Amino acid sequence: SPEVAAKAGVRTSNPQSVVLADGVNLPVRVVFNRKNLAQITPLANGVVRKVHVQPGATVERDDILVELAMPELAAIRSEFVSAKARLEQLEATYMREKDLLERGITSRQEYQQAEAAFRGAQSSVQKYRNQLLSFGLDKAALDTITHMSHSDSVVGLRAPFDGVVTGVQTAMGEAVGPDKSLLTIADLDTLWLELSIPESQIHQAESGAAIQARFAGLPGRVFSGRLFQVGAAVDERTR
Repeated sequence: SPEVAAKAGVRTSNPQSVVLADGVNLPVRVVFNRKNLAQITPLANGVVRKVHVQPGATVERDDILVELAMPELAAIRSEFVSAKARLEQLEATYMREKDLLERGITSRQEYQQAEAAFRGAQSSVQKYRNQLLSFGLDKAALDTITHMSHSDSVVGLRAPFDGVVTGVQTAMGEAVGPDKSLLTIADLDTLWLELSIPESQIHQAESGAAIQARFAGLPGRVFSGRLFQVGAAVDERTR
């Protein structure tokens, strides 16, 4: 709606022309900077518990955008807790065998077996830790998992950078999966211009070429820049 667009700082105008170094006029359109454009998707199947933002909302990095309930997350949490408990047990055994070996009471083989089991348990804990971090849990949350009496399956998807929510494609109660885009976030501080260059003039378009752009919605202002990419193919519809 116009109200949401105004709140997000979005302006619209008809396609205008840009001028190459030799004065050629070309139509151009403004698009999002794809280096700072994110489609927020879940890593596993789940159900949307709560959506914290609306289109046009300004968010900061690490803000929670949407909460999901994921059964797979609960299973990984349980495995992580079990792996940490096993690690503590095997670490105690390893330290005991190490002490006995130094005192000449145990054999080196038994010590090496205890060490191998301990190192394997460390790898398992790290594996589950990395999986939980990839789901969006932070280190502080991981430290509290061991003390939880149940395996919570709710996780918050966070903003990867400061920006504006340009689209929300989900709602509370929806079943979603990794192939479902839930939200779109863009950094509107910088935008890209896409030029439509006729096939007959493509030889004039080289990376680094200077351009100037004007827009009817911003009278009297001239924006200068340079081409940083030239398409590798001609549009089949417009040439």
